[in-house]
Order: sequence, then C-alpha cells, then structure tokens
Amino acid sequence: MEWRAEDGTGHATEEQAKRHNRLQAENMNAWMKLFYIIFLVLPVAITKFIAWVFGIFSGWGIVGKILQTTLFAVIFPFVLLIPLQVSGLHEIMPGFIDTFLFTGAFIFAGLWYWLWHYETVRRMDASTFSGIIKISFCICFYGYIIATIIGIASTALFTVLAVLIPIAASIFYFIKVKPYQEQAAQEVTLHPRRGFIMLIGGALVVILSVTNIISTNIDNARKIAQYRNEHSIVFEAAKNASRQNVTAVIVKDYHSGRGAPIYSGLDMGNVIKWLEVGNRDTLRITGEAAVNSRGGAWYWTLVPVEYEGITGYIQLEFLGIP
Repeated sequence: MEWRAEDGTGHATEEQAKRHNRLQAENMNAWMKLFYIIFLVLPVAITKFIAWVFGIFSGWGIVGKILQTTLFAVIFPFVLLIPLQVSGLHEIMPGFIDTFLFTGAFIFAGLWYWLWHYETVRRMDASTFSGIIKISFCICFYGYIIATIIGIASTALFTVLAVLIPIAASIFYFIKVKPYQEQAAQEVTLHPRRGFIMLIGGALVVILSVTNIISTNIDNARKIAQYRNEHSIVFEAAKNASRQNVTAVIVKDYHSGRGAPIYSGLDMGNVIKWLEVGNRDTLRITGEAAVNSRGGAWYWTLVPVEYEGITGYIQLEFLGIP
C-alpha cells in the first residue's frame, strides 16, 4: 500500500509520509523566517545601524558636523522622493517643479541641519538618536506595506496614506527630539543671520533651477531638431496624410523583439496590435505626428495610423516610407 503525503507524493510507509510532511513544514517555516528576516527585519536593522553611525559623528567636532550635514543633504531628497513616487505624484509633476523641489531639498536640508538641527542631535547619544530614527523608519516602512494592502481595494486611499505616513513619522521624530531641542536652545546661541542665510539658499535654489530648466530646454531643442531631421521623411508624409493615401512599414524592432506596438491613444496605455518589421505589415498614416500626452517627451512622438480597420498610434521612429 502506498501512503500519500500532504503534497501528493507517494511513500512506502505511513511513517515515511508523516516524516515527509514534517520536513515540508520545517522547510516552509524556514523560508518564512528567512523572508521575515530579509524583507521585514533587515531593512530596519540597516537603518538603525546607519543612524547609529550618523549619531557617532556628533562627537567628532566640526568634522562630524560637516559629515552629518553632507549626509543629511544627500539623503533627504531621496527620502522625499519615496512618498512622491509611491503616491504617484512624482509622475504628474512638471519638470521644472521636479528640478526646483529636489534642488531645494538638497540645499535647504543642508542649511537647516547646519544652522538649526545639528545642536539638537549633538545632545543625543548615538543609541538614542538611532532608536528614534528606527521607529520613524518603521512607521514609514510598515505603514507603506499596510497601505499597499489597502491600496488593492482603494487606490485613492492608498495615495492619501502614502502622503500621510511620512508626515506621521516626521511628527513622531520631532516630538521625541523636542526635549533635546529645548536643551540646545538654552545652551547654544544659534547663528544670528540664519534666516538671511536661508534666503540666500533660496535664491541659489531659484538660480540653479532656472539654469537647469534653460539648459534642459536648449538640449531638448537640439535633440528635437536632430530627431526631426533623422525622421524628416515620415514627418513630411504625416503632414500630407490628410490629403493623400500615405502608407508606411515598420522599420525598427521594439525592445521586446515582437515588432512594434500600435497604442490605443496618445497616452500609450494599451497596446491593441503588434506589427512585424518589414513590408509584410503595411499601414496607413492618417494624420500629423503628435507628442505623447503623458510626459511631453520629445522622444515619444506618435503618429495616428490605420491597419486593417484598426486605428491607433505608433511611435514615429518605428515607421518608414516604402
């Protein structure tokens, strides 16, 4: 008689089947523990260790202050990016806002830490500081896990939670450091012109942001001119498409190797048809080329086309005039 284990495997005796079940359960428990350690415990432990090292720098005098300020200025923009990215707000932000926000996050974070917050942190030992950071991180880390689960049922609620969670973590942090902040205020006189320095920092943010925007626009204009020149035949054909029957073929393969996709709209959301490279799939251009509506990126220029009764949009660089 053959004995079946819980996973369906056959065994010569009942004892062997039971032993197999126990081994399977132990393996499953081992994998669950490994998952728990790697994905739920290790990030917290790493964060606490980094915060502890950060706190150690407080005892290094001016060198420690420089190190802490630099680290904080570099890390803060990435921390700010997390709720923006998770909530989807970063995807809809105009480019100049993106530049202004993250340039400002770097400069203001550094100035604020140097002029205000360093003295507060210096009054905490590394263990205390890292403990506060650990709990603040846990609020965000586990909060986002819970928000993701909730987001399965409600995208809108997930977006709200994605913004509120880091706010809650920040409130917790400032409540915990308030006694040290009050102690610093009694023992140290902060820089008398710190407000003026922050204004200079603000002016620098504006200058750098405007410079970046101008240079980006100049670079994009150059790329657009080069792009239009490389695909001038298709551009001209698309202009005349409403007056004559203009046909095209796929001359470039998509990264998937499946040919080229026809999208249902300018947002490139849904693929309704894949066309092969070469003369086999001949399609008709029905209008002028337009820029993708999502990001306004010059390299997402699409052309309205028709193929065997299907109408949609295809990226211009995939097209050629036979």
